[in-house]
Amino acid sequence: MYGIGEPKCICVRHWGELVYMRTALERGIVYASGMLKERERRLNRLPQGSGSRGPMDDEMDT
Repeated sequence: MYGIGEPKCICVRHWGELVYMRTALERGIVYASGMLKERERRLNRLPQGSGSRGPMDDEMDT
């Protein structure tokens, strides 16, 4: 009988950690998206053609 109740205890113990990890992940995604937006803003300031995706890259695909 002891073996049957054991996994429940493990799940309950780790549940708090999972919730914490999820909130931390969500915060990380929000932070990362903010960083990406800031990076896009910086890239937009640069002159055309200096970015990673330019007119030359489109010609290479065809």
